[in-house]
Amino acid sequence: MAESKKSASALDRLVPYKRPEPESVPEFPMVSEFDVAVVGGGPNGLIAAAYLAKAGLSVIVLERRIEIGGGLATEEVMYPCYYYNTHAIYHMMVEYMPVLQDFDLSRHGVSFFAPNKQTAAVFEDGTSLILSKRLDNCRDSLATMSLKDANRFLKIMGQ
Repeated sequence: MAESKKSASALDRLVPYKRPEPESVPEFPMVSEFDVAVVGGGPNGLIAAAYLAKAGLSVIVLERRIEIGGGLATEEVMYPCYYYNTHAIYHMMVEYMPVLQDFDLSRHGVSFFAPNKQTAAVFEDGTSLILSKRLDNCRDSLATMSLKDANRFLKIMGQ
């Protein structure tokens, strides 16, 4: 036993730096066990984690950024209490995602606004083309470039 103490003491002399004891952080304990670790707190990781937790597994989501949400992260950038997605203007077909109903996310304030204007292109000569949800708006934008193409577009779309 005396030799053990002597060895430990010699080791202490070889390694002068001793890491201080970590402070207790209840949000992330030093030792923990989970059934599943999901790496990445973006939409896909959060959805997977939610379904796994709903199935009864203990889940931890690990995200390297300070915020979770990835491309769906929202920020209070313009007005108090109004949060905006600063990464994209619209997530196509998001309203059809089962997770919205499966977890009743509207009850928690989740809502999506699908703007009429979906995408646009500005050309070197200053003209532009705007594609919208409303077909008449698409047609009007196309008509600024070609009336023939605008009418053909409506015919293709069944109008």
